[in-house]
Amino acid sequence: MPDLQEIYESRRESFAKQRKATERRALAVSWLRVILALATIVFAWFAFKLAILWIGFAIASLAYVWFVREHARLANRLRLLENMVLINEREVHALKGDYTAFPDGAEFIDAHHPYALDLDIFGAGSLFQRFNRTCTEQGKERLAEMLSTPLAAIPAIKERRATVAELSEKLDFRQEFQAIGMASAERTSDQQQILDWLKLPDFVYGNTRRQWMLIVFPLLAFIALAYWIISGIVGPFILIALTQWAIVGVYSKRTFQIQDYLGKKRYFLEKFAAHFELLGRQKFTSTLAQRMNVESRQAQDEFNRLVTRVRALDLRLNLFAGILLNSLVLYDLLCIYRLERWRHRNRDRMKAWFDTIAEADAFNSFAAYAYNHPDFTWPELIEEWKLEGDQVGHPLIRREECVCNDLRMDSSSSLWIITGANMAGKSTFLRSVGVNVVLALTGSVVCAERFVCPVLEIYSGMRNTDSIVDHQSYFYAELYRLQGIVRRLEENRRMLILLDEILKGTNSTDKLSGSQALVSRLVKYPCFVLVATHDVALGDMERDHPTIRNYHFESRIEHGELHFDYLLKPGVSTSKNATFLMQKMGIIPS
Repeated sequence: MPDLQEIYESRRESFAKQRKATERRALAVSWLRVILALATIVFAWFAFKLAILWIGFAIASLAYVWFVREHARLANRLRLLENMVLINEREVHALKGDYTAFPDGAEFIDAHHPYALDLDIFGAGSLFQRFNRTCTEQGKERLAEMLSTPLAAIPAIKERRATVAELSEKLDFRQEFQAIGMASAERTSDQQQILDWLKLPDFVYGNTRRQWMLIVFPLLAFIALAYWIISGIVGPFILIALTQWAIVGVYSKRTFQIQDYLGKKRYFLEKFAAHFELLGRQKFTSTLAQRMNVESRQAQDEFNRLVTRVRALDLRLNLFAGILLNSLVLYDLLCIYRLERWRHRNRDRMKAWFDTIAEADAFNSFAAYAYNHPDFTWPELIEEWKLEGDQVGHPLIRREECVCNDLRMDSSSSLWIITGANMAGKSTFLRSVGVNVVLALTGSVVCAERFVCPVLEIYSGMRNTDSIVDHQSYFYAELYRLQGIVRRLEENRRMLILLDEILKGTNSTDKLSGSQALVSRLVKYPCFVLVATHDVALGDMERDHPTIRNYHFESRIEHGELHFDYLLKPGVSTSKNATFLMQKMGIIPS
């Protein structure tokens, strides 16, 4: 088993050293750039007196351009290395239980979801936060979708799992992908604005009159410019320049509209182009990863072309460049034409390309989770109706603190009634089973030595809440939840149902009779049911229903202290601790 802390700390130190070396090189290049700029000016000044110095001017100018580009390359490299240091630093903290650097997905919390709220899929300390290594907004949304929507077919799960397993071994690729995504801030609206731009009607492309204007007026401008240089008469050039500016002004509304959609999107698009380049040069064997590789190779060149066109569009915002270029070549309309030509060629593929990056981003999170949990195992997915696990633990509890239990459920023991005192471990066991089934059916590793799982739906009723907005009491919220479960069962759905303390909002007699009636109905359907309860009388149902089994968690009082072992045992609980705890806390007299 790899020493993950040593791996991440070693990588952090290595990238930190590379960062320092790159900083030194960037500083040297920056000074050389300044020296060459001064040399260019000096050569230009004296070249008017000695013509041969124009050669020096040309060499210095070319060298200056090369060093400008080299400095830009080093700046990008520096950002990447800074992100690589940060990524590995965060992983070191995560191994120690600190996940606060990773977004927790609280925006995805949905109280009406079949299981997400009860199983802590989203929110502070959630499964999503443990998984999340996404670096794009759409990747984050795709990860949330994957964790909240288990796959419904074993082949699809195995296909996803093969990709997760392959990517889990590609640490360099995963971290570089993440570092690229962190290089520039992303707004949730960036991608949507580009998709909205794709739907706009063409303005220049396909319009013969405007396309002719792009040919005729620049041609006249250069003829007038040549005439000015030869004859010294500037009038014709000024006339053509003013005419072009008038045309630009007439169409400025459309230009500003496109600028609103695409302006300052260069860094966003550059990030995606870099992602495609990285994905495109990988060698994959799994089906889904190969598909992403093919899509990326198709998208890479087109995204680079789009970046070039958007960069050109942003150049018009430079006052000097805008005046000069629009005086010569109707620059605004030319930018629109080139963008629309690109759009015409790629509008039907853009959404799929964005989805490819989102998919890769989400898969990287799954792969990182598998890599960071080498003690977890890949579940066995079966058609047979049984749910089994050896040493099943809760993946959100630190391994040194987690107490694991075994699980054996099939058609002969499909409903378990789990009793026990407060804090003994009933709810945690239900969540352990539920979360591991979610992991198994979404293509991840599970927190168990062995886990066997069929394809099924997961429904829970553990954290029902009232709602003033919906005019719904706590009790009615629970009833609606149970109603939804029964309706799914009536559709002959195979399900795992997790219920914690049924009918908490009514009196004890009514609660017991209602719980018994519900349990009697649930045993008639093809489902696995775990019911956690304090009603030990509910355990009497085992005598009348052969598929019901009683299990419990115990607590004990030793030397005036309450102790739990959190181990699941057969039978009904006999331990109590509420009175003891109230006495210990001084709520009631001893």
